[in-house]
Order: sequence, then C-alpha cells, then structure tokens
Amino acid sequence: KIENGIATLTNTAGDPVEMHRESIVYINEIPTRSEAYDSWLQSVVRRIALWCQNTALDRMLSQWTNDENADISRTCLDLIDYVDHCERIDVVRWIHWGLTKDDPILAPRNERELFERFLDCIDQVGGAKAQVSHILSHSLNWMGQEPLMNCIDNWIENHPNTTRFHRWLRRWRHQHSNHALPEWMAHAGPNTSGGCIASGPNGDVLWIGERQLAIRSASGTWTQVNVPPSLKPTAALGLWDGSWLLVSAEQIHRLIANEERYTFETEPILTVSRLHPVIGSFQGRPYIIGGEENDHTMCELWDRRDKLWLGFHIQSEHHLQNIQVKECTDGIEVLGRTDSSIEHWKLTFVGEQSGESKLIQSITHRDNIVSFVFVENDIIGVKIQSSEASLVRWNNNQWEELTQLLDESVQDYKLFSYDNNQFVLSSVTSEGTNIAIHNALSGNIVVPKFSLPSSSHPQLTILADGTLLCANEQYCYSIFV
Repeated sequence: KIENGIATLTNTAGDPVEMHRESIVYINEIPTRSEAYDSWLQSVVRRIALWCQNTALDRMLSQWTNDENADISRTCLDLIDYVDHCERIDVVRWIHWGLTKDDPILAPRNERELFERFLDCIDQVGGAKAQVSHILSHSLNWMGQEPLMNCIDNWIENHPNTTRFHRWLRRWRHQHSNHALPEWMAHAGPNTSGGCIASGPNGDVLWIGERQLAIRSASGTWTQVNVPPSLKPTAALGLWDGSWLLVSAEQIHRLIANEERYTFETEPILTVSRLHPVIGSFQGRPYIIGGEENDHTMCELWDRRDKLWLGFHIQSEHHLQNIQVKECTDGIEVLGRTDSSIEHWKLTFVGEQSGESKLIQSITHRDNIVSFVFVENDIIGVKIQSSEASLVRWNNNQWEELTQLLDESVQDYKLFSYDNNQFVLSSVTSEGTNIAIHNALSGNIVVPKFSLPSSSHPQLTILADGTLLCANEQYCYSIFV
C-alpha cells in the first residue's frame, strides 16, 4: 500500500509489518535501517512472490492429502514452468512425475534421480509429516515397493544420520516393509561406578562415574579416562569438535581428546553454583539451568564474543527441581517442580547477551504426580492415587488418563522423553527394572517390555542418529523405534 509517500507491507491479518518512509525502513513502527526506495521495493516484490509460491504449493499439497481424487497435475506444471526459485520445486517435480508417468506424450525421465532430489529437498527444507507420508505412500504405487525401498536405503546410507527427517524416514521405511518389531541390542557397559550419561553430536557418549569418566565412541568401544581428584563433574555436553564441557559446581572444564590422550582445560566459571544442573545447546550455544542460591533458578548462556557465561533468573518464587528442557524456535521451554506446583516456562534468548523468561502455565494439581516429562507438545506424568498408578496427560487444565499401570509390585517410576512422539517408562521392582516405550497419543506400548536385572533406574540418552541408549555401570542396551 502506497499513501502520502509512505509504502507499507502488511501481513495476512491486515496489520502493518514493514514500512518505508523517507529512506528509513520501519518494522512494527521501529526504525531498523536505511535503504533506497527502489531496492526496498524490489525486495518486497521478491518476498511477495515467494509467499505466493509457497501458499500455492501448501494449498496444493493440503488439497491432495485430504482428497485422493484431487487433480493437481496442472498446478504442478504451472509451478514447474513459471516459478524460478521455489525452494521445494523438487517436491513438485516428483509429484508431477508420479501423476503423469504413464503419459506417452511426455519424454521419459529418470525416476530414481527425481526421487532422491525429492528426499534431499524434504531433508533440507522440511515438510508436514502427513503430507510427506502421503507422497511416499503414492510413491510405492508409482515405483513399486522393491525399487522404492532400494532408493530409500541408498539415500539413508549416503546421508548424515543426525537430521530429524533421516530418523523419520528410517521409521517410515520400517513400518512399510513388514519387518518384525525392533528389539533391544546388548553392548558392553562402561564398567565404571557412578550414574550420569550424556550423548554427543558425533554418536559418542560420556559416562560420568564417581572416580572416572568413560567415553563410548560411535563404534561402541568404551575408553576409561581418569579424572583429577578436585574435579567432580555432575553434567556434560558434547561438542561438534569431539570435546566435552564438564560442569562441576560453578566450575567448567573442557575435556579434549588428542591422539588418544585426554586433557582438561579450565573454562570461565558460572555465575552461581549448581548441584544438579541441566546442560544443553541452543543453535550451537551451550546453556546451563539450575542453581541452589537464593531460591532462584538461573539460566546461563555462553557468550561467544566475550567468552563468559551470561546469567538471568527465571522469575519463580521457588527453586525448580526435576527440570525438563525442550528446544523451541527462539529459545527453550523449561518444566520443573516447586514445593506447590509444576511450572512451565519459556526462555527466549534475545541477541547475543540477554534472555527473557515467561511463565506459560502453573500446574497446581501435582500432589499425586511422581514423575513428569515433555513429549513434543504434551506434558506426560505418572499419577498414583489410592495405590493405583496411571499414565496421564495434562490437557485443558486437568490430568486426563492415558492408560492404567497394573503392576502393583512397582516401587518407583521415572519418565524419559524419546523421539517420534514417544516416551520411556522405567518401573523399578524388587526383582529388577522394566523398560517400556509408549506412544504419547494413545498411551499404548510400542514394543514389548524389556527387563533389566538391576533394581534401580538406568541412565537413558538419545544418540545422534535417534537410537535410544539404556545403561548402568555393568550393561548397555540400545534400540531404535
């Protein structure tokens, strides 16, 4: 819209978003930069064109997913012929090939190459699971099961196994190839007393013992590492270069492997001491949450410029315990227990040197909840009432039952979030520990229960390729579901 020398770009709701006035660009009424009118107008036209392309493609995919008889081949051809820079054009080309492959007028095309480009596109750009699954289901008819599965196997083998789509495609392939249910695989244990585990981005694992560390390579081999007596780490984070950040109280050390030798380097200290920290990474920047000082929970974010830890309080009246964390678009969400409630916070990381906290909800009905966990967009808990236990989901300001837990011999429960909208339930009895993987939507068990000889909760972590690792000091098991 151009009026009185002022050009305004609005969103679909009609609210002003971006404005050009006297060579200054305003975003939501805030001046951001200087830019000539002609160049700004060109960028606006490009963005509008991209929005039109993506909107047309989204509507086409939605129509096709919801209506098997939808005729979308003409829309595919229009996008192929008239759109120059659609980032999902390989998705369109594959669908158009499948819908017109029997047309004798069209020249033959390499279906294997088109399909692999389609997979590359979804891996890089993403897509709704229902739509991708719909396309793959039709691809079974277009190519035939054996050629399609061979293409998928080849793509899986030749692409990094750390992306979400890679994991999702492995699961889709398993579900559509009539294989038996996945089983737990036994591996060598860390053979080090203690009990804290962390996974790294390269398929490696670190076991934090009482007197030693044990590092498990991607091949499954454990290496023992002696720790200086003054260093007592309680949490760790694996970095892309193969090193590890070790947290002990307020001190941070970096464990570096160099030609089969391990060295410890001292890093800048934290703002407050932590006995039970949670450590993670947001867009490559390490963060640490916890704290036992002044009844506050503190989050500290690594400042790459000044090489120090930046701290900000979560504005809770009480210290959070049993903290669970999950990543979101612009920060992380934090779930923790206080003396009177379960609190759900969002921490937004603003720029390089600050963060903001916001309370999303406070769950006061927590007296009978013995364990809880984030599972994608849900909060799942174990509720015990009148000696009866059940799995519950927080929904509409109340706990709704998913399924009952009928084993009366269980002494303790613990939940752990797993990929693909699943969670792990660890149940300790006097005879051992049962491990069950549940679907968060239905509450049903996905694979048969697995029994461990130890009467204590094992340590659980997810490897870079989505494999679930279950370990204590003596044993180690893995499964991919």
